[in-house]
Amino acid sequence: MEITTLMRCAVVGVGLILAGSSVWFYAKKKMISDLAAAWCLLGADVMAVGAIPPFSRWLNLISVWTGIALLGVGAAALLGAFRICLMISRSTSLKYPSCRCGTRTMITPKFRFVVLVGT
Repeated sequence: MEITTLMRCAVVGVGLILAGSSVWFYAKKKMISDLAAAWCLLGADVMAVGAIPPFSRWLNLISVWTGIALLGVGAAALLGAFRICLMISRSTSLKYPSCRCGTRTMITPKFRFVVLVGT
């Protein structure tokens, strides 16, 4: 098995982990639906880069150590951005206490209304 094939499998695995973890955190009510949908789309894009040969042709042009470095730095950056989105989701649910990661109740001095968000 060539090293390029292993790197492509690793990229597909990162995409699967990204999409799966966003669905899991949304199911556990730790991430709002808009961010979960965005992370699922990003995970699908990462999977497409690894799975479709014309998108992953650039992996043949880099060395093994460069590929390992790119995979490590990319995974760390995605993990950091994912954690920031979890913090944003948590602060949104603290700002709107009735927020169940799908609805927000906003109370103004004269009106009370419910806004449905991506349900």
